[in-house]
Amino acid sequence: MFITRKTRFQSRLNSIIMLCLLTIVVGLLAWLSNHRAVEYDLTANGRHTLSEASRDLLARMPEPIEVTSYARENALLRDAIKNFIGKYQRHKPDIVLRFVNPDAVPDEVRNLGISVDGELVVRYQDRSEHVKSDNEQVFTNALQRLARNEDI
Repeated sequence: MFITRKTRFQSRLNSIIMLCLLTIVVGLLAWLSNHRAVEYDLTANGRHTLSEASRDLLARMPEPIEVTSYARENALLRDAIKNFIGKYQRHKPDIVLRFVNPDAVPDEVRNLGISVDGELVVRYQDRSEHVKSDNEQVFTNALQRLARNEDI
C-alpha cells in the first residue's frame, strides 16, 4: 500500500480533529467539575455526610450560627474541627467558625469553663452551648437545644 499525499493529509486532519475533540471534552469536564458539586460518602457508617435529622434541623434554623473553637495552635486538631464543622457548613453556609487560642485568653477560658482543648462554644440567637466532642449526634443535640424557643 502506497502512502499518497491525500492519505497523509487525511491522517493529519483526522489527528487534528481528534485532538480538538479531546480538548473540548477535557474543557467541558473541567467546567462541570467547578459548577456541579457531587458528593459521595462510601464509608460504611457515613462519617463524611450528615444524617437526615441533622440536615432537617439545619433547615429549620434560619439565623446564623457562630461556632468558636478554643483550640491551641495544633494544625491536626484545627483541621479536624474545620472538617467536622465543614459538613454542617455545606448544608448551612452561614455557620461561622472561628478559632481562639486558649493560652492567649486565660480569663475568658476560665469564665466560660473551657476544659478541653478544641472545645466548641456554639451560639445561636443569643444562647450558647458547649460541645466537647466531634460527634455528630452530640453537636446536633446541642443545636437542637439552641433551636428551642424556651430558655434553658
